[in-house]
Amino acid sequence: MKRKVYIAATLVLCGCQAQSFTYTRIGMGPSLEYAQAQCKILAPMTNRGVTAVGTPGFVIGSHLGNAINNSVREDQFIEQCMILQGWKRITVN
Repeated sequence: MKRKVYIAATLVLCGCQAQSFTYTRIGMGPSLEYAQAQCKILAPMTNRGVTAVGTPGFVIGSHLGNAINNSVREDQFIEQCMILQGWKRITVN
């Protein structure tokens, strides 16, 4: 069972690729540094907790899935928050 959990975690983490991006101004608002700071301060409020009862593999998987979900939720929040601040994320390849 542990092996399956490790394999699943490895596959999930391999799918996460670091992307480079920058911001471009799309409207009125604060400076880039101020907007980023404000959005990063607010982003952790989107996190959700998890309670799992069961086998160790299930509990580990639940917590791993929750951590990934929280990370995605924070990133989406920051992207939308920055748009509201007048900045749009542009992917740089």
